[in-house]
Amino acid sequence: MGNVHLAGITDPYLYIGGFNTMFGWHVEDLNMPSINYNHHGAPKFWYHIGRKDYKKFDFQLNFLAQLIKLLVLIILSL
Repeated sequence: MGNVHLAGITDPYLYIGGFNTMFGWHVEDLNMPSINYNHHGAPKFWYHIGRKDYKKFDFQLNFLAQLIKLLVLIILSL
């Protein structure tokens, strides 16, 4: 690839999390595999959503996000 630099592909990313956070559900860049290592803290649970169930999962996750937004707006309007 010569001098081509692709963030996350030829150059590494560093992700830093905080208490009660989660790494967002995502598909890696260019559908490339990812290696994750827990450098510090409690053990983590990793989940895999198969290709055949991805659209169902994505729909449910978006529905849940919209529901949470609606609840927050209702609570803030009280």
